[in-house]
Amino acid sequence: APSGSATQAGQFTLRTTTGTDNVTQITINLGPTGHTGLSLVEIKNNENTVTYGSTSTPLTATTYVTLTTPIPVTTSATTVRIYITPKTHADMPVPDGAAYSVTASTTGITSTNLSDGTDTAGTTITVDNDSPANVTAATVSAGSLSNDLVWTNPADSDFDEVVVLRRDGSAVADTPTEGTSYA
Repeated sequence: APSGSATQAGQFTLRTTTGTDNVTQITINLGPTGHTGLSLVEIKNNENTVTYGSTSTPLTATTYVTLTTPIPVTTSATTVRIYITPKTHADMPVPDGAAYSVTASTTGITSTNLSDGTDTAGTTITVDNDSPANVTAATVSAGSLSNDLVWTNPADSDFDEVVVLRRDGSAVADTPTEGTSYA
């Protein structure tokens, strides 16, 4: 969901055939629309304790991450992970209500020497910017000094609140703004 935390979206391994090497850039494919809902792509070590590099707000499906800390590679396999962070609700593209599937796979590396490795083709992560469903079974019972409103909330995991609008004399023509909390 928008404003979510970093989530692992893929991993790959690197190794040299002899000696040591340093990887200085990773090329990642995020899928056809995966980049649309992302604010950050990070490359981290297997233990999630070292961030080798990141790129903010990827603009295309193919994303190049220049590493500020090169990945040391030896003849033993080194596992590296790809993490993605969704945009905030306010930064999501218009129109509201889209979901973006991200499958992060490594399509290239830049290093000093030739290296080989494998990519496990990533897990598909969905950045859900869909609005929750509307309430159901809504009824109003008119009273002399007040009205009783009853409804069933949607089961959506990102459901947060119901906004009730009222207006004296005629029907409400306003629509609440997506992503806004009302007091």
